Amino acid sequence: MKELFRGYQQVEEGRLYVRPAELEGVSIREVLISQTFIKPTEDAVIAYLSDKATEILPQRSLAPSASSKEVLVLNLDGLIRQLSLPTLKGLQKKEKEYTDFVRENTPASSLPEGEQPSRYVHVGYGIITEEVIALNKPKRAIDLDFYEKAFEQLSGNLGWRVLMQWKIEPQIESTSVTSHLFRILKRAPTPQFKLPPRKKTHLLVHNKTPEEISALLNVVYNGISFALSHNIPLRDTTHYRLEQATIQAVRSLLQKDSQEQDLAHFAEAFNSGRTSGNGDNTPN
Repeated sequence: MKELFRGYQQVEEGRLYVRPAELEGVSIREVLISQTFIKPTEDAVIAYLSDKATEILPQRSLAPSASSKEVLVLNLDGLIRQLSLPTLKGLQKKEKEYTDFVRENTPASSLPEGEQPSRYVHVGYGIITEEVIALNKPKRAIDLDFYEKAFEQLSGNLGWRVLMQWKIEPQIESTSVTSHLFRILKRAPTPQFKLPPRKKTHLLVHNKTPEEISALLNVVYNGISFALSHNIPLRDTTHYRLEQATIQAVRSLLQKDSQEQDLAHFAEAFNSGRTSGNGDNTPN
């Protein structure tokens, strides 16, 4: 079988490729993580919410919306289930009030009528030390999920280094490359990953030369071109990205529901007070 990315060992086909290396005396792994996806659109988000509302409505009773604290701990499906019945019905029927609101509150892109959304291939290149892997190996699998989460949390010169993206309609047409050679994540690593003392990571002060970046791009581009022309399946993250584009709109809908409920309660209390006040004015 042809080596997809020259010099990299396949761990998961179409997903994860690694190769051992050494940088200034430190043992590291260079990692390539590939994926393909269709960019989410506003219409796709609206259709997704309509389908979910159709699924949920028969199961729903008159339940209040979640509190802001509950909203933070629920996944997307749980968030949608907390929407009010009028909102769910409006989403199901794609009523203009609700579709306009969703369009204004999702990061998904708009698409001209009749135009099809584009598909992309995305490849991330990252670095991790063998020491970090050894610290975590006894407690968890060193798999795709580990690398992705670790790269987001590692700082300094570890983690994601170069992100590459190609548009593929129907073949690779244009290239957009973002170099993150000095990306420093401001958030602290979470406890789920053990990290060596910070003083040990400062050895990885290394900037790829233009020649090295060019060589990396050639390796990745040639591998992706081969995968596309030989129908090698790449990990498809379309659904995940659609959910990420949807969740912001759902949170805004929940906030809207909560505000409308607060106004309704206020009006009810106000009207009740007026009625009581009128009763107090009746003569003895």
